[in-house]
Order: sequence, then structure tokens, then C-alpha cells
Amino acid sequence: MKSILRLLTFVCLLYMAITSCQKEINRKGEEVATLTSNSSTANCKPIGLGLATRENNGSTSWKNLLLKWYDNNGQLSHVKLQMGYDGGTSQQNEISIEYGEVTRDNDELRIRDVFYNQEVLRVKLDHMGRPLISWFNSFGRGAPTYQYDTTYYYYSVENRLSRIVRHAKTAFGLTVIENWNFSYDPIGNLVTIKPDDGYGGLEFRYDYTQLNHGMLTLHMLSGPIKALEYLDLLRFNHHHRVTGVIWYASSGYPFWGWGYGNIQINGRGQVVSYTRNNSDPVQTYTWHTAWSCEENTMIQSKNPTQSEFMKLIK
Repeated sequence: MKSILRLLTFVCLLYMAITSCQKEINRKGEEVATLTSNSSTANCKPIGLGLATRENNGSTSWKNLLLKWYDNNGQLSHVKLQMGYDGGTSQQNEISIEYGEVTRDNDELRIRDVFYNQEVLRVKLDHMGRPLISWFNSFGRGAPTYQYDTTYYYYSVENRLSRIVRHAKTAFGLTVIENWNFSYDPIGNLVTIKPDDGYGGLEFRYDYTQLNHGMLTLHMLSGPIKALEYLDLLRFNHHHRVTGVIWYASSGYPFWGWGYGNIQINGRGQVVSYTRNNSDPVQTYTWHTAWSCEENTMIQSKNPTQSEFMKLIK
């Protein structure tokens, strides 16, 4: 009889623990649902990302990393992309398009470098507008790691990225094939991107006290993949605010990372600036993001100065 009572007590305690965990998950899920339905940011889109660098002499230099132009119908028409793994702090870019024309024909989207009249990126989309395959040719501009890239995208029944398979080749003929698998926490935040053998990959850190109302990040698997994210075609689920991403080598040691500190937000809760961390007394690099909501803000210059760019931040 006593053993039965102990068993019943254990079952009851286990049920209470599971119920408590489920309530916490449900509470977080309600937060995410509130975020998804937030009308103040539903019609907003990022139109620019710029980097301000504090030089040794105290002056500040400026670099436009992302600029997007829309036509009168609200469709993306042109784009500027200058992005590398270091967030634009060097001259090496994995994707470099000074001014690209964006066209869409049924289930395909293309970006043509206007200055060179060359197609740099082509994307095949499914019936939901999600990328299925992307083809990329850097033509060697920006000194990228890989010149050619063909990437395949797979999704789960929850409409999340589940797998990416990438075939890339250098200008010298060296070929790599990468298979990346995505995993999520119970709320739907992306937590790891790992290769098939499970060793190495990317690990994501979050501030679970802050919902993500909009943030242009720097972490990336490749230039073309990051471009699709910036073009609002590919979504990496970050329901809460990302604070850091660590890329581990197959040995288990970190070899690359991105940090986000000193985060500043606008009245809608969207991130408008951040630095690499919170600890450095003097921040060398600060990234700024311009957002456009229902007012359909237009960028006038193909390469705005810092003062011109800052006027777009609202």
C-alpha cells in the first residue's frame, strides 16, 4: 500500500512539474503571438544598414552595407549589398553589389549588377514565396571566399528552415559541400545550426526578457544566404532579442563570433543601433539601421553620407 502511495505521490509531483513547464512555455508562446500580431511593426521594413567606425584620430568614417529602394507599388526595385563575415569592418565582402536591379518573374527573383550588367543572384521561390534554390556568382568582386554558390533550402511543417545544403566553389576550382541542420527551442527561437556529423556549427544566445520587434543582424552562413535574409525572402526565427552567436569549429573550439551590445531601440521597439559588446570603454564600431513603416520612406542617394542616413532613422 505504501509503495502505491509513493508511486502516486511521484506521479503527482511529475505532473505538477510538467504542468508548470507547460505553463511557462505557453506564457512565452503568448508573448511571441503578441509580437507576431503587433500592428505597430507589421508594416515596417528595414531599408538600410550602415557602419560608423571611430578612427584612431577621433574622426568617424561611414560605410553603407545595405540599402533598399522600393517602387511606387511598394515592391523592391534596387538594392546595395556590401557584406562580409566581419560585418563590414574590412574590405573583404562575401557579397558585393554596389547597385543592383531586382526583378521578379513568376517564381524567380533576380539581381543584376547595374554597373557591370551581370546577373549576380537568382532565386527560385515556392508557392509561399520561400527560396528553394539560389544561384550566385560574385565575379570575384569584394574578394569573397567563394565565387560560385548553389544553395538548396528545406522547411519543416512549422514553416521553419530545417536544412540548408550548399555547394560552393572558389575561383581556383576548390569545391565544398555543406549540409546545415537547424534546431529550435520550444518557443521557436533558432538555437543551433549544425553540420550532419553534429560537430561544430553555430550557437545562438538570447535575452529572453526582450522580444524581437525588428533587428538587422550581422551573423551569416554565407553571403548569398544573408542577402536572401536582408531581402525579406528568408527568415531566421529570432522571436527574442539575439545577444550573440558563436561559430564552433569541428574540434569544438570557437573560431568566429558575433556579439550585440549597447542596443538602442526606437519608439516601436525596433533596434536602430548596436555595438559588438557592452564591455569596451571605447566602441570602435557602431551599426545603424533605418526602418520604413507605412510612410514608404525613400532613400535619395545611391551612397548616402552618415548624416543623410541618420535622417532616415525614426
